[in-house]
Amino acid sequence: MVLQSAHGSDVRRRVWLATRQSSREQVQRLERLVTLRDRLAKVMGARNFAEYALSDKMARTPDAVAGFLDSLAKRTLPLARDELARVHTDAAGAAVPGALDEWDREYYAAQYLGRHRSRARASDFLSSFLSLGVVMQGLSRLFSEIYGVRFVPVATGGREVWDGEVRRLDVLADAGGVEQRIGIIYCDLFERAGKQPGSASHYTVRCSREIVRTDASEAMDADAATIPLLEAGGRTFQIPTIALTCNFAVPGARRPTLLSLHETETLFHEMGHAMHTMLGRTAMHNISGTRCATDFVELPSVLMEHFVMDERVLGLFARHFETGEPLPMDLVRDYQREQDCLRHNETLSQVLMAMLDQRLYTAEIGAAGLDSDAVYYELNRAYGLFAPVREANWQAQLGHLFGYGATYYSYLLDRAIAAAVWRDVFAADPLSRAAGERFRTEVLRWGGGREPWECVRGVLGREDLRGEHAMALIGAAGADM
Repeated sequence: MVLQSAHGSDVRRRVWLATRQSSREQVQRLERLVTLRDRLAKVMGARNFAEYALSDKMARTPDAVAGFLDSLAKRTLPLARDELARVHTDAAGAAVPGALDEWDREYYAAQYLGRHRSRARASDFLSSFLSLGVVMQGLSRLFSEIYGVRFVPVATGGREVWDGEVRRLDVLADAGGVEQRIGIIYCDLFERAGKQPGSASHYTVRCSREIVRTDASEAMDADAATIPLLEAGGRTFQIPTIALTCNFAVPGARRPTLLSLHETETLFHEMGHAMHTMLGRTAMHNISGTRCATDFVELPSVLMEHFVMDERVLGLFARHFETGEPLPMDLVRDYQREQDCLRHNETLSQVLMAMLDQRLYTAEIGAAGLDSDAVYYELNRAYGLFAPVREANWQAQLGHLFGYGATYYSYLLDRAIAAAVWRDVFAADPLSRAAGERFRTEVLRWGGGREPWECVRGVLGREDLRGEHAMALIGAAGADM
């Protein structure tokens, strides 16, 4: 809040620097983690931890990741500079000489948004058109259009669910004029005491995998024999079952749960994972649905974020919960314009974090050890929007360096691929059944049972996406993310 509202640049600088400094203990802990992982990788026969971690990923090699991130950075950096200059000039009301410092960005962005405030900024206004019920109906209508499947609520009984507010949806698909159940989704969508807070999640309870009848009759006990099955293409599969959890507000006595556009986007994202599980048809459980390469798994879910902001898709369902009035699309455009005011700056920030992740886990660690401060400084000097500051050593606050460990680029890669899929397959008509079948056939049905780049080549129709250059080619189009 200080960075957004303090008029004095020196105050902003002091607050920014205080948030970007790590203790020596934090820095040493990070450097020890990286050093131990480097030692582990060498024991396992790899040159460094990045090479070890990427061997079974879509990227395969650190060089491929470096090419992707470098290509994306070079495409994004000038766009981010132009974006920042536009916001700065507009917020100040006139051309402003000199370059901004990093601690000034939030202040001028807040000033810019203040000058362009619209009704879309009122959180409850857009939400009144996005009740949870109509959003779920909209998802069912969208999936019916593009995949030929729909949701049907089913009553639960006994010990089937873990909380009384959990709702069950059966996923039905047309099979030669007869609907059949192809999946089950348990929706645990409301906040409650004792529930894990934070982001939404998709959990696989039972995957879709092929059942060989002769083996099944010998191996299944009495309980296993009750597992719901699906006949498809002359083969038998387990019916996949998932739990989808969110933390939306509990509906009131007189009004339903109303979602913000961000929450609606979150629900669409998680339903992308759900469709990956529902529509997967693989022989083995360990490659079913979302059980695929970690730098490929977010593609179906990130693609759904493009659908949720498309006016043609919103027009399927967005209605005022009291009047039935359709959502005014000019307000959606205002909202998106405001959200995008520093979009390329955000992308560049993510690129820099992914580069930091790669550089730390490919660094040569000599007798003197690893100097992560120097790595972070040089990275910002080479690719940053602002002059780097020696006292800043924020790298030791980035917890993803532990959790991801040389794979933080994954979300950026999937964003870039999803942008290409949206542009080349769905943008002309997001309700196209042909486009949906193309994505289903080339991507969703395979789970982890097909080489990811083969899926990407198939859905995009691009044979040039091969070898190490494939990631760089995807990165070159990344400014459209």
